[in-house]
Amino acid sequence: MIAFPLNQSEPAFYGGSSWNDGEKRIHASGYVLHDHQWLPLVPLPTPTAYAAVAAEDHLLHVAGGTNGNQLNRIRFTQHSNLRQQFFKLPPPQTRLYAGAALLNGAYYQIGGSTQLSPLAPTNSISKSEGDAWKDLGPLPEGPLINSAVATWKNRIFVFGGGLPGPNGLENTDSVFAFNTSDDSWEKQVPLPIAARGAVATSFPDIGILLVGGYTGSNRATPQVLLYDPEKNEFRSLPELPEGLMLPAVVLTDHSIYVFGGEDAPKHRSANVFRTDIRRLLENPTVQP
Repeated sequence: MIAFPLNQSEPAFYGGSSWNDGEKRIHASGYVLHDHQWLPLVPLPTPTAYAAVAAEDHLLHVAGGTNGNQLNRIRFTQHSNLRQQFFKLPPPQTRLYAGAALLNGAYYQIGGSTQLSPLAPTNSISKSEGDAWKDLGPLPEGPLINSAVATWKNRIFVFGGGLPGPNGLENTDSVFAFNTSDDSWEKQVPLPIAARGAVATSFPDIGILLVGGYTGSNRATPQVLLYDPEKNEFRSLPELPEGLMLPAVVLTDHSIYVFGGEDAPKHRSANVFRTDIRRLLENPTVQP
C-alpha cells in the first residue's frame, strides 16, 4: 500500500493488493482512518501495488509498481493538500518492489524488478531531479528487491532485501549506508534476522524504525527494531501482535499505526495496530 499521514494526525493509504477466493486483486481505492472509521478518498487513476514510495517534508513521491497486468509507467507526487502531479517514467526506471528515498529534493530509486513475471531484479541506484534521471552506480551486493529504505541526514540506509540465488530469492541481513555527498557505500552492522519486505521509517533525532519482514519458510516476523545511525546499533522494541510482510507503517503526531500487510501466503491482514510513540520507545533492548 501507499501509506501516509493525512493532516499529520490520521493514517491513510492508496492501492495495495488483496486475495479473494484464490484470486489476487490490485486496487486503486484510497481511505483515511477518521474517528475509528475508514472513509474513502478520491482513488488513484490506475490500480497500484508494490510501488516505490518515499516522503520528505509532507511531500509524497510514488513511482512504478503494477496494476496486476503490467508495470505502471507513471510516477506521481502528492502534497499535504492531496494535490497530485503525474509524470511518465522512462523504461529503465519502471519497476516494482524497488526501494525509494527523498532527500534534499532529489528522488532516489534502489533496486527493484523491471519485469512483473518472472522477476528481473536490478543492480542499481538512480537519482531523479525533475524529469532527468542519473544512474549512480551498482548496489554493493548485486540485484536487490524488497529492501527497507530510510534517510538520515545526508545518507540513505538500505536494510535487507531479497537477492537472486540458485533457489530463487534469498534474504540478506546486510545493511548499507549510501552517502549522497560522494555516492559511496558503507557497510553497517547486520540485521538480527535476514529479511525482505520490512518497512523502514525515520524518527527525527531518534533513529530509524524497522517493522516486520519475511524471514523465509512462509513466515513473516513480528519484530520491531530501532536502528541508531550514529551508534550503528539495533535495539529491539515490543513486537507486533502478528508477523507481517510489507505492512503500512504511518507515523502521526503522537502515534504509530501499522496495518495491512501479508500475514500468511496469499492472505492479507485486516488488522490495524496503534501505539503511543513514547511508550513504544521505552526500555529498548540492545541487540548483540
